[in-house]
Amino acid sequence: MGKKSKQNGISNQVISSIVNDVFAKNGINPDEVKISDQKKKEIKALVSDLSKQVKEFVSKEDKKMKKDKDK
Repeated sequence: MGKKSKQNGISNQVISSIVNDVFAKNGINPDEVKISDQKKKEIKALVSDLSKQVKEFVSKEDKKMKKDKDK
């Protein structure tokens, strides 16, 4: 498994865990919740945007660490 695949797998696990915790705390059963197609699109766009921001942040931090390591 490549580094990116492993990171995506871990990210998905973290997201799944957080969502399940929030559902459990609020007494929500995901199988019973009906979400409109529009809301699903909005959520997917939000997750996509957040994923992009995280990737950019990680990339910047990696570059910063490599630069500091070279000093």
